[in-house]
Amino acid sequence: MPFTFGPLPSRRLGMSLGIDLVPNKTCNYTCVYCQLGRTTNYTNTRASYFDPEKIWAEIGEKLQKLDIKEINYITIVGNGEPTLSLDIGWCIRKIKREYSLPVAVITNGALLYVPQVRADLAAADVVLPTLDAGTEDIFRIINRPHNEITLNKVISGLEEFRNQYNGQIWLEVMLVRDVNDSPQKMHLIADAIHRCNPDRIYVNVPIRPPAESWVHVPSLQALHMAKKIFPGCHIIDFPESGYIDLPGQNATELHENLVQIVKRHPLKETKILEILKRKNCANPTYFLEEALSLGQLREFTYEGVFYIQFVDREDEKSWNLKEP
Repeated sequence: MPFTFGPLPSRRLGMSLGIDLVPNKTCNYTCVYCQLGRTTNYTNTRASYFDPEKIWAEIGEKLQKLDIKEINYITIVGNGEPTLSLDIGWCIRKIKREYSLPVAVITNGALLYVPQVRADLAAADVVLPTLDAGTEDIFRIINRPHNEITLNKVISGLEEFRNQYNGQIWLEVMLVRDVNDSPQKMHLIADAIHRCNPDRIYVNVPIRPPAESWVHVPSLQALHMAKKIFPGCHIIDFPESGYIDLPGQNATELHENLVQIVKRHPLKETKILEILKRKNCANPTYFLEEALSLGQLREFTYEGVFYIQFVDREDEKSWNLKEP
């Protein structure tokens, strides 16, 4: 399994080289808005999933091929919850020792109540946890956490982390229409955020295809209200922009690298065609049609926009979930 992907443009972090430390869709949440679909390896147990030396060898090989000056962050994120990896602290510290690049970690924050997880993240420059609910019932509707996790544990973990951590905490809130976007529910989230005292607050909306088809972007009225309820917050209701490099010298390599990016980060169809044109692909539309025919990728429409997603056969299993 390739452990690195990108660099990709991030709306919060600039150009970001991604590092993935967990197997596909390994998480302790199965959020209704997740761009990767439903969690298929649902666990709250930390493990060392891969040989750390193989991970490090690939990171070094990747960075040798890139202009480090063009990378703003090395970001530990991937296609699951990165703090489930027992190797995350080792990886952060080794990157900080060997390279002059800041490290960010994008996490759901669910395991910050665990002292070792807080210690593992201590060397990171920025940690971006998530808090989407102010009450247990909404937490279970939107994030669908592992049964060992409660909202109180999550908030307490965030408080403890803030008290111990010297880096930046950029807390993220995902608003979903008719789930957590009413003024009352946003005020309850704001009360919980106040306890955590983050350096920044980002309010996100589900602009990419979500795990559940009933998930939609909040109204403009709700977003205007969010600006008042979360003072100083950054509203992220627009797609990322910027150049995405797709490594590869031939069609096979281009396809393999495209799959690795889309596996973690669904892309607009127009964006992929733009990337292929920059690679001097003779017929980008034909290339994409052939890639889709191989069965690892599929076309998906969300909010009137065509996206390309990774196909995970495990995604077809039923969770017996209904719209709230």
